[in-house]
Amino acid sequence: MAAADGPPSDDSAGRPVVAAGAVSSDLPLQTRVTFHAKFDEVQFGESVCVVGSHASLGAWNPDNCIVLCTSDEIFPSWVSAEALVIESFTHVEYKYLVKGQDGQVRCWESYTGNREFFTSGAEMAVEDDEGHYRQFVLQAEAEDEEVE
Repeated sequence: MAAADGPPSDDSAGRPVVAAGAVSSDLPLQTRVTFHAKFDEVQFGESVCVVGSHASLGAWNPDNCIVLCTSDEIFPSWVSAEALVIESFTHVEYKYLVKGQDGQVRCWESYTGNREFFTSGAEMAVEDDEGHYRQFVLQAEAEDEEVE
């Protein structure tokens, strides 16, 4: 029996197969992006959202924005529930807005111009809350270590 010429180039679904430890220049590098924003002038039932130039941020359409989450413990920080996956080295512009209970835009943030970032690394947090949420997480982790 003749030896195989090498690993298959595609799996059964037609996706490229990359050997463990190998790097494929055909696969785009991706960055998982989360958002942390600070909004304390939000009424009960309203939501803080992020919308921007990238398709995963709604392509500037507020109907397709990402709704952020908060709780009594982290308020006035609002954070993304799940990370967005955006191709690395992408320039992204964005803004925050507040939607009412009816889903309509109540107001856009008063920030002059658009906020922006470039995706880099495997993961990144866009911190527009002066580090409030990060401090909350670090404090919770320290308290958990004290309990153990």
